Amino acid sequence: MKKDKHYFRQKLKEAETTVYSDPKGTLIQLNEIIENYSELEDENQVFKAYNLIFWAHYVELDIPGAKRAVDTMSKKFKISTDPERFGIHNLQKGLIAYEEEKHAEAIQYYSNILQMVGKIKNKKIISAAYSNLGSLYNVIGSNEKAIEYFIKSISFKEVKSSQMEIARGYLNIGICYNRLKNEKKAIQFLKKALREIKGAPEEIRISAYALNSLGNIYTDLEEYEKAEYNFKKGLKYTEQESDPKIRVELLTGMGRLYFYLGKVKQGNEFISEGILLSQKLKIKDAERDCYQFLSEWNFKQNNFKEAYENLKKYATLKDEIANALYLEKLAEKEKSIEELTTQLNVKDLEEKNVELQHELEQKQKELTTYLLKAININNELKSLKGESHSSSRRNESIDAGSTINWKEFEMRFNDVYNEFFNNLQEKHPKLSNTEIILAALLKLRLRSKDIASLMNVLPSTIEIYRYRLRKKCNLNSQDNLIAFINTI
Repeated sequence: MKKDKHYFRQKLKEAETTVYSDPKGTLIQLNEIIENYSELEDENQVFKAYNLIFWAHYVELDIPGAKRAVDTMSKKFKISTDPERFGIHNLQKGLIAYEEEKHAEAIQYYSNILQMVGKIKNKKIISAAYSNLGSLYNVIGSNEKAIEYFIKSISFKEVKSSQMEIARGYLNIGICYNRLKNEKKAIQFLKKALREIKGAPEEIRISAYALNSLGNIYTDLEEYEKAEYNFKKGLKYTEQESDPKIRVELLTGMGRLYFYLGKVKQGNEFISEGILLSQKLKIKDAERDCYQFLSEWNFKQNNFKEAYENLKKYATLKDEIANALYLEKLAEKEKSIEELTTQLNVKDLEEKNVELQHELEQKQKELTTYLLKAININNELKSLKGESHSSSRRNESIDAGSTINWKEFEMRFNDVYNEFFNNLQEKHPKLSNTEIILAALLKLRLRSKDIASLMNVLPSTIEIYRYRLRKKCNLNSQDNLIAFINTI
């Protein structure tokens, strides 16, 4: 198949359906699209590709990768002037802040979107903001408020046609009701989520989360058969490599269930598998929770030695997580200090540049004033001496009859255009003193008439000087002499 714009647009369309079920494969596909983005011939398509790259990283819990995608989008596209892109960008930044447990920051990003409700035409962006606010309030324990936002998130007609969005809304509402200890409503909404997501691209992931929640609810209600059924079904879904984090939760949930059923050997097998997967994925909080459960169980069974060993592992992981969080916050603080220092340095340099620019302008003004005075004096002398008809008999020496001090001129000129004379002579060593002075006066944009006055020659003589200067600088008739001089 020819890899033209139609090919890449088709690939982009495919990526939209696979980004949640196969993020790694989708990322490879998206990178190919980005490498050939010029073929898309549409900035909106390119923006969509980068947005999907963000999601591919985010689904894999690769937060650094998601951050890079957001930073790239900030540099490549105009975000603040486009309401849709502004909304998507704030959603992304809110999700990253949520994962980094910067809850206040995340709430601010979503609030930014809600302030643009009238301008953002794509109501799915508004719906996502409500849904993510619901998740935030769920995490901080305000479950009633969370349910309110989740219900708002699925109230838009644009969202009602999306299986995934409705199912996700039901799932989140069910989880909130479970935390409120309203098991009946929790089960009702979780089952709604399972029915709604059936056959949709994100069926595996959402079903796994819903089944895990149902398994835990039935375990707490001591309806162990139902709990086992839901955990087993959830584990079957996650065999297809959907979301490794939820597989860890399902494994540990099943392990706990078997402990309660007295099937200690099977329970240990599932918990151990959960610990190994946690270690592989570096999900330390899940590993910590496993050891905490084992320690508590061992203690209840009067197995104090095992309880103590597992308690030690739990405490070590707890400290590691706390230390990592501390170091992360410390690194963020250092980064902020570094950025502030850079900003201050830049500001200091800008102020110095302004100061230098002002000084340069002042010297340019003084040089121009100096030359204008010399021109006026020369013109007055010519008028007094009646030299207008005798100038043609002068020789080429620019000092003869001129009132200007050329040594002083060179000094003043070098103050403004440092190294001009040296650079010109280095590039064109055959230039005479007269031609070098002419080049300097031309750089100052003086008219031929004024240059003639300063050099005490006729304007027609200046044209001869200009011709010689052009010839020695190897310029042809099409080359601009002033533009050439300005490059030196």
